[in-house]
Amino acid sequence: MSLNNAKPAQLRPHIGKNSTWREQTIDGTAKASLGLLLAGAIVTALLLGTASRPIGTGYLAWTALLPMLFALTSTRSLLLGSLVGWISWLGIGTTVFEGSLPVLPWAFPVLVAVSGFWWAAAGALFVWTRLWIGTFAALVTFPFVLVALEFISSQRLLFGDFANVLGALGYTQFDTPLKDLAALSSVSGISLLVVGINVAIFMALRFRVFSGLPLVGVLILVVILMPWKATDAHSTSSSTVAIVQGAFSKEEKEAARTDEQAAESLLQRYASLSREAVDRGAQMVVWSETILPEVVTDLTLSERTREALSTVPAAFVGAQEFSGDSWFNSVFLWSEGMVSSAYRKQALVPIREAEYTAGGPNQNPVDMGEFSWSPLVCLDSVFPSLSRNAAMRGTNAIVYLTDDTFAGDTSAAYVHVRNTAFRAVETGRYAVFANESGPSAIFDERGEIQAYVPRGVEGIAIATIPGLSAMTPYVLYGDWVGILSVAIIASLALLATGRSVRGARRSGSARPLHRPG
Repeated sequence: MSLNNAKPAQLRPHIGKNSTWREQTIDGTAKASLGLLLAGAIVTALLLGTASRPIGTGYLAWTALLPMLFALTSTRSLLLGSLVGWISWLGIGTTVFEGSLPVLPWAFPVLVAVSGFWWAAAGALFVWTRLWIGTFAALVTFPFVLVALEFISSQRLLFGDFANVLGALGYTQFDTPLKDLAALSSVSGISLLVVGINVAIFMALRFRVFSGLPLVGVLILVVILMPWKATDAHSTSSSTVAIVQGAFSKEEKEAARTDEQAAESLLQRYASLSREAVDRGAQMVVWSETILPEVVTDLTLSERTREALSTVPAAFVGAQEFSGDSWFNSVFLWSEGMVSSAYRKQALVPIREAEYTAGGPNQNPVDMGEFSWSPLVCLDSVFPSLSRNAAMRGTNAIVYLTDDTFAGDTSAAYVHVRNTAFRAVETGRYAVFANESGPSAIFDERGEIQAYVPRGVEGIAIATIPGLSAMTPYVLYGDWVGILSVAIIASLALLATGRSVRGARRSGSARPLHRPG
């Protein structure tokens, strides 16, 4: 019997302690029980869920994938590999989508289940690669597999506003030095290094292969000592901006649209907080998403709204807009007693904002003297391409207006504000995040908080913003790590296809033309 025709079960008895770890894991791994495989996936899910939430830390993600990798290297079933990947995803999926529970409870399990397809595919691909060219190759290519699938699933050009942009593993790194890598290639570069750390530790622990650990250590050191930044040390322009957080509940805000007294109370609170901000030196004041109690038509504000804004030199305010038989979720600029259109939201929340029309992609920044602002709204903040486009158009700072009161007491608001820090690092610009119910924050170009208002608290956050304009590698070249990962996986797929075709041809040529008599 030749080795080429031997079954794994026939080879297993001949593998002893002196065999290489590659041989043992390719041909000699005993099948783990289903319970053990699922336990590994569940532990990974729990660790990733904790790392994704404010109660945890991104450092947990550096080892969170180890149980999943153990499970994937212990099965030869593509179906089980996909199940392990899908269950492991639940930790992140339940965190980023739980904000839908208070408004669309039925959508929560659907969103989690469907978005987990990409991690399920990653698990199946790992097992397939392992069976095809061995465990070593499967482990080395796994970071590129996971990042490639993250990149594809997040593309707005492919999936529109349904794109899975919040689920990237890199977003767990809000409180670690790896956040600096966002300036290099958005979150794809961060995800690649996080998975690489897990793979290197796994190989060292299970197979005593330590060669990957020094490389990972050097990469982390490079990130810490040489941040991929592009800042303007000699910036001459600056502006002092203040976020006004009214902390009105969802019910109070809705009441203000139909009840005069409720509308008056809302505007008076915002006027009072805005005066306090101006007294503290604010040149620009930011109110939250759709905060105005009236619908704006033909750039006309009510007298009560104009009075509330009268003491503010300049302000960005969110409102519903009706124009040309269409509804828009818009931002308006108040300056020198005049109101003008500043921005119309591009990324609309599926189903929930079906009545709105999306704004065009070619909206320019708002120039205020020597300082340029780019206001964006809510879901716009989770698409890196929109802030990159703003930076390429010459903005000095990015301003996000949002209202997460719909999410109740879930983690959605905290996930949202943390997500904005990565937009600041990616673009090398300050990012202002004004949330009606909080938390609200102002991030510098390194993604560090410069001013903050906690959730559910009435108050202001104020900071002086330099007019940064230099370009980060991400702004210049886009998410090239994601594209490279897709190219690597596509190349492997082509090689596998070519090998299968050549194998089929050889098998076909070896068959006799006629059955022997």
